[in-house]
Amino acid sequence: GGHYTPPNTIHACTLHSAPLSKMLGVVAAIARGARRGVMSSKQGNKHYYKGKGARPTGFHTRKGGYLIDPRRVAHIVAPDLTACELRPYVSYKTPLVTAKPTTPEELIQPPAAQTSAASESKPAKQSSSFLGKLLGN
Repeated sequence: GGHYTPPNTIHACTLHSAPLSKMLGVVAAIARGARRGVMSSKQGNKHYYKGKGARPTGFHTRKGGYLIDPRRVAHIVAPDLTACELRPYVSYKTPLVTAKPTTPEELIQPPAAQTSAASESKPAKQSSSFLGKLLGN
């Protein structure tokens, strides 16, 4: 017959661990999955469709058609540009304009000299920086 085992008894045969090769296979599968980056639509099967984040403009019907919802279609409102003098393109005949690169000194006015002897003997020097000219210094 049968051998009676109490309900909370642990047998020595159930304490064995999984074979090492099986554990290494699981670890390798986890590592393989961790190497993969963000999945693109080219990495799935032929039924995988990811899309590019665009919102749909309608919905699919039960018979396989597609109905466009006019409330979902983007409407571009442009102003009337008939009296505008600007044109969308720059001609190749436009003369080349070159300018001297702006230096940091031209952007930021240097602090005045802190020595009392220099400031008492000389009048305040006009700033030749761009910011000084802009502020009227």
